[in-house]
Amino acid sequence: MGDKAIAIRSLPDGGTVQEKLSSERRHAQVLSEGQVAELAAMGRRIEAAAGGVPQDVEWCYEAGKLHIVQARPITSLYPLPGDPTGPLRLYFSFSHAQMMTDAMPPLAIDLWFWLLPMGRASLTGMPADAATQNRAMTEIGSRIYLEVTQGLANPRSRGPLLGLMGALYPQLNEALSGQIPRLGPSVPMDPTTKRGLFRFFAPVPFRLLKRLLFANPQQASAQATAALEAILSDHRAALAAAKGLAGRLRAARERLSVTFGILPTLAPYLGAGVLSQRLLRHFGVGEQSINVLVRALPGNVTTDMDLILADLADQVRAIPGLSEVLEQRGLSGAAEHPGSAPFLTSFQSFLDRYGMRGPGEIDLSRPRWGDRPESLLPMILGNLRGNQPIGAHRRRHADMEAEATREAENIIAATPFWRRPLMRRLIRVMRHHLAVREHPKYTLVRLFWDLRKVAFEAADFLLERGIFTDRGQVWFLSWEELEAAVEGRLEPSVVRGYIGQRQAEHLLNQRRMPPLVMASDGEIPTFGVRGDLPEGALGGIGASAGVVEGLARVVLDPGAEQLHAGEILVAPFTDPGWTPLFTHAAGLVTDVGGLMTHGSVVAREMGIPAVVGVTGATGRIRTGDRLRIDGSRGVVEILEKMV
Repeated sequence: MGDKAIAIRSLPDGGTVQEKLSSERRHAQVLSEGQVAELAAMGRRIEAAAGGVPQDVEWCYEAGKLHIVQARPITSLYPLPGDPTGPLRLYFSFSHAQMMTDAMPPLAIDLWFWLLPMGRASLTGMPADAATQNRAMTEIGSRIYLEVTQGLANPRSRGPLLGLMGALYPQLNEALSGQIPRLGPSVPMDPTTKRGLFRFFAPVPFRLLKRLLFANPQQASAQATAALEAILSDHRAALAAAKGLAGRLRAARERLSVTFGILPTLAPYLGAGVLSQRLLRHFGVGEQSINVLVRALPGNVTTDMDLILADLADQVRAIPGLSEVLEQRGLSGAAEHPGSAPFLTSFQSFLDRYGMRGPGEIDLSRPRWGDRPESLLPMILGNLRGNQPIGAHRRRHADMEAEATREAENIIAATPFWRRPLMRRLIRVMRHHLAVREHPKYTLVRLFWDLRKVAFEAADFLLERGIFTDRGQVWFLSWEELEAAVEGRLEPSVVRGYIGQRQAEHLLNQRRMPPLVMASDGEIPTFGVRGDLPEGALGGIGASAGVVEGLARVVLDPGAEQLHAGEILVAPFTDPGWTPLFTHAAGLVTDVGGLMTHGSVVAREMGIPAVVGVTGATGRIRTGDRLRIDGSRGVVEILEKMV
């Protein structure tokens, strides 16, 4: 309170007087030791009476007697993971790593527990079941967190783990440095799990070297696609062969664990791309050149999708009056508009290929484009606002590809002749293998699309029997509970009780902001404040180099709001459901994100300046503000506020 600290003293006539506190009185202890102990005990009693929910308590002492003025639940605190009195544990937000920090319902979270069997016996070759449920992942506040306690406590694994986490979020090393001394000794991994991990990952280094040194880089995308298609085909075959609805639900769950087995096959592709990039840096290739080389990567499935959606905008440009019809009457109006047939055919073709995608797609409960085709229209119509010529996005992509080729030629020409074959090889390996980064998620969301169909089939079954009153209630059971409900092994009253309780929890958790990292005792490590920011500027992570000025457009839902061509996109986060906006955005600013999170990688490939991890950007920036963003330094300046 500084110089404004005051005390209010009661007068005999019932009045009060304010007194400015001296420096000594401001720092003097106000309560006696006994009063402090009494307050602490009262706080514990109030919390216990409220069912263990933390309470905001107002109190006072009068004539030496403690009075409680009021107590109300603290709903803004993020819930604690497990027992806060046990050994300290540290957790990292999987939701931040996936660039989707909204709350997820139980069925969507349970899906990830089966999909990523970290810490489960299935990793050692044993079948996964409820008794071997995931132990390295946990649900906290309707989000997924990864426990990193043992990895950080063990000196051998600490460095690689911090390196991996730092590649996502550079601030993590600083934030966790104060937490590591608080950890107890690491627990040795049991021999069975160790042998299972070795068998699982042993082939990866040899396959990585093969991809790096011998395999044809141009075939990387096709080969990775074939491996993933085989996994998807096996999963669909298992669903088709299952008997009855409960059988399909069980097959869907059990096959998720098998899907994890693709990792040893795909890891060498991604590893070869990352390793070749590091070797290029080692041989003296500068960061500016690397930024040029990673643009317009060949075979990136997400970039291809974005370009095709921009093609749809070009078709609208070429049909007189169609944009106005789409704006006013949507797709139903377009069907009656003369000359719109080619656009509608292409639009349906896009849905057939990409309808399983959408914003927040790691959450199985989120609607996809195939569920709500109209949600694609703001992206298409926003592309039209800048009066860009037809084909501008394709020419820009071709220009970036040509620029990357020229940069590669310049690098090779400046290299000693005896090293040129190696440099040429590394550049080709990097460009073709980094493009494969998007393949696993593309396959995963196609798998999710099949799982949504099975989940909705179960929802309709339970609706017909009066157990559900709404189709969306399906998201508030686990997969095993859903199977049990379909088979009649769960009483309808029990099912309804689960749903009611979890819907209330989910609604509460939606309003909470998840921390990037947290400890089991409730401590949330803080990140240092940068001291190199211009006055009034916002700091973040420079994720894609370049400086750009333009008008801000704050978009919270890409299916409901239009980003006009040439504007700077300001968003809470981005995933593949957002990237179609990148084709006509001048720059990108996000609340969360790191160097290797999805939006950062795609922004670099498209050559869009980007600053991510700007805390509270969507609340501090308004649509219409003029911004300057520096994607090299990680700085966002508000040059002019919207009036």
